[in-house]
Amino acid sequence: MSVRVDVSNTDIVLMFVDQSADDHFAGYELQRKKDSGGWLDWTGTGWGGTSYLLSSNRFSDYSLASGFYLYRARARYEAVPGVASYSSWDESPWTRIAASSTDRIGWTLSNYTPPPGEFGLILTPDDMRQTYLWGVPFTSSGGAQYTDPQITNAIDATVAEFEKYLNYTIRKRVIKCADDVVDGATYDELEDAYYYHRMHWNAGGRINTKRRPIISVERFELYTITQGKIMDLLGWLKTDHKKGVLHFYPRMDQQGSLIKTYPAFLTQGYLRAFSYDHAYRIDYTAGLEDASKIDADLRDVIGKSVACKLLNIIGDGLIAGFANMSLSMDGLSESFGTTASATNALYGARINQYLKEIETWLKFNRNKFGHFVMGAI
Repeated sequence: MSVRVDVSNTDIVLMFVDQSADDHFAGYELQRKKDSGGWLDWTGTGWGGTSYLLSSNRFSDYSLASGFYLYRARARYEAVPGVASYSSWDESPWTRIAASSTDRIGWTLSNYTPPPGEFGLILTPDDMRQTYLWGVPFTSSGGAQYTDPQITNAIDATVAEFEKYLNYTIRKRVIKCADDVVDGATYDELEDAYYYHRMHWNAGGRINTKRRPIISVERFELYTITQGKIMDLLGWLKTDHKKGVLHFYPRMDQQGSLIKTYPAFLTQGYLRAFSYDHAYRIDYTAGLEDASKIDADLRDVIGKSVACKLLNIIGDGLIAGFANMSLSMDGLSESFGTTASATNALYGARINQYLKEIETWLKFNRNKFGHFVMGAI
């Protein structure tokens, strides 16, 4: 779903997936959530009450109060009159409305918390405007505004870069094994099953997950090399949540038959192979529970990195490649100079300062968040 905020910053314009050509299409149902409130249906005249079917996939919400808004829409079908079926929800991102210049919301302004049940925003557009880019005009030389969705996109891209560089998952993700995921399952990512190594099993069981930290493990099963299920290891599991390591040393009191079945795995040859792929099928949830769990220093360095991206863009939009200008006419002279040139950005001093601070932080903190995979041949 695409979202646009009008120039007065009080109206939201939505456009969701067009499904009007589908068989038995009856209309769209639209719901809205504001801040920490629950979902409310659009009734045709307001929010809250009996749902009203929209015929168009475009909708404008006018004269909104300050706050964060979330929308979702779905198509309704009626093959038989009165008997309804629905498409999946098409959901918008959280969108901020600031009805006046004093309505600023952000972590650095000490007035933002993630809505209940949502991960929330790692940084808000106001964090960037009011803290990391204080005093920088968010307009081009032609007067065009740099919008909240553009700022949010820069934040999301920077968070993804830090996740890859630190090998550390920030946003909460539900991960499922790709070998047997079922249709309609809810997940953020798919992973292949993990390989079996006899040395790891004999040492008491140890697997490093591809993502860390781990919030929870929902499924942990062992399969043979021919993909026959051996057993459920979830009862054996001890999780090192911060490091993303699963330990599964056998517990003899886990079940009465374990004393018999555990040696049988070895004597029947299931685990005699030195190693093989697609052995452990794991479903787990990784990352942080919500945006409030991010370390303050990590949030700060992400903000500085986002600022560098925005300063480059905004600086070029204001006065790209402009170094010096002089004008003389009939004895009247005027000169104008900036720090800008073909190779030096308008806000180069602030960019360089932020880059130094980012480099220093990474030097002393990368090992705190990241980890290195070591091995021997």
